[in-house]
Amino acid sequence: MPPITAKDSLYSRLGGYDAIAAVADDLLPRLRSDPRLQRFWTSPRSIDTNNRERQLLVDFISASAGGPGAIAAIPILGGLHHHYVRV
Repeated sequence: MPPITAKDSLYSRLGGYDAIAAVADDLLPRLRSDPRLQRFWTSPRSIDTNNRERQLLVDFISASAGGPGAIAAIPILGGLHHHYVRV
């Protein structure tokens, strides 16, 4: 791996997708077990819901750090409002 320079994006300096995913995998169980935050995860949740929550966290951190755009939106013009469809 080449040395990290100041010109590299925050995404690169964090270690890219794999490092961000590892942080999410470590963070979410700790948040769910925190006594002050448990109430946000009290309802029964499926495995799919938990996986989606993890992926949204990884996508959010990646996009915020200047990583590749994992979330794409296509504008659909209709009526008075603009609608977006996630692809």
